[in-house]
Parts: sequence; C-alpha cells; structure tokens
Amino acid sequence: MRIASLLSSELTSALEVWLSALGHTITDDANNADRLILDFAQLSQPVKTTIAPYHWLLLDSQLTIAKTIRALQLRCGYIATAPLQRNTFDQWLAGTEPIEDMFNTNGSQSLAPKKDHFIGPFVDLLTKDIWDKDLRQQAKEVIIWRDIALQLPHFKRLQEAHKLTPLQHAQLACHTITGAQLLVSQDPLAAQITAQHHEHFDGTGYPAQIQGEQIHPIARMAKLYDSYTGLRRHKSYAKALSHELSMQKLLHGDGYLWPSQFDPELLKLMAEKDTELASLYEQWHQ
Repeated sequence: MRIASLLSSELTSALEVWLSALGHTITDDANNADRLILDFAQLSQPVKTTIAPYHWLLLDSQLTIAKTIRALQLRCGYIATAPLQRNTFDQWLAGTEPIEDMFNTNGSQSLAPKKDHFIGPFVDLLTKDIWDKDLRQQAKEVIIWRDIALQLPHFKRLQEAHKLTPLQHAQLACHTITGAQLLVSQDPLAAQITAQHHEHFDGTGYPAQIQGEQIHPIARMAKLYDSYTGLRRHKSYAKALSHELSMQKLLHGDGYLWPSQFDPELLKLMAEKDTELASLYEQWHQ
C-alpha cells in the first residue's frame, strides 16, 4: 500500500521504518496514494488530495477539543495523539473502525427539549435590570434547546460511558454543532445559542473558540446557567454541591471552571444576588 505523509521529515522518516517493515511504501505524493497521514497544521489548510478523509490519519499530540471538533467536521476518519498506538495504526491501515460521524442527524424528527422550569426565574433574577423584556423572553424560549442533540443515539452512548477518552470528549462536544444543524431552519436564534453555549468569554471554549462580545448574550447566559445548575445537580460521576460551594467554584475557580470563562457582568450580578439565587433554586427544586 502506498501511504502519503504530510508530516515533518523527522516524523515521516520514523514512520517509514515502521511502514516498510509492514510491507508498505511511503510517499509525499498525496494524489498517488491509498492513505494519508497528516497533522493539524496541514488539516487547517485546504488538503488537495483524491484520498477520502475516511482514510486520513490525523497524528497530533497537541489537539484541543476545538481542533478535534474541526477534524471531525472535515470527516477525518482516524485521530491519534502521539505516541501512536499500534491498534489505531492497524485499524487505519486495514480501513476498519473509523471514527463515528457525530453530525449524523438521522432519527431527529421527533426530538423535543426536556422541560426545565428554572430557566425563566434564573434569567429574570439576573437580567431584569439590564435586558429588555423581549431579550429575556427570547432567552427563556431558546436556552432550553441547547442540548437537543444529546438525545441522538451516538451522543447518548457517549453520555452513558463510565470514562471518556480525549477524543470521546471532543465527539461529545460536537453536540453543539449538530444541535445547531438540527435547529437552523426552524429557529436561527436557537441554533446560534446551541452552537455557542459552550464558548467561554475568555476564548477557551468550543467549538469555535470565539470570545467576549462575539458570543451572543443569551449564549453567555446559557453557559452560566449550565455551569451553576450542573454543579447543583447530582450526576453519575459527581455529587450535587451546595449553593455556597457552587458559587465558590464559579467565582474563584476550581481548576476546571474559571471566572474568566463567564460574562463578567452576569457573574457580578450573580454574586450580588447570591442569597436570592439560593432561595430561588430551593423553591424550584423541592
């Protein structure tokens, strides 16, 4: 089998020894090969080749969630971080077990958001003095759709997994794009909020790593709402936290959450309404 490499000469030379031992040849001619090895530096540029993405091996040790999502969008069939695992390499050579298409929306016709009556009171508490009535109403109507894609079978399987690999984390994160894809024709605003509700104010979120005012204000609200209610809710991998401990994590960080991820105005209002928020949560979750 002829395998094209767009990697650095050092990495290509190392792989050539491995491939030669397996009876394959390596070339830099991407138009005259059966498989293609590349990293994100090449993937971020237009890749001119007749080799289908299904047969691309993305080999990169520095992949962020956002970069991995981009690779999945381009339908890259195999993604590995260095050091390359032998089973991944063998599967790629054999053309077996490619990465699942996270943008498949089959079976989405009857999806509906789960009821969440706390969104309205939460939005009103934080924004009644800074947002007009129309924007508050829009927020109440569209935030509920943000996780609609998580009801699709491939995302359900990931949520049920006991422990996720970095690649699986990125696959799960694709629910933002897939959800937006599901909603864009019926409600463009809901689609935008769904796409952006995991973006961070400091630009460290996903999938597009936009920041600050580039993120719709309702999406910034959805991020804060998700983070607070996620901390308060019992999950299979974490116990529900008290209001006090949840606020401490949001306002001071815990190594995963950082204050810089949130709209500073909304976070400030949340801190100012600390006591009211605690009472409101208990009222709606008795």
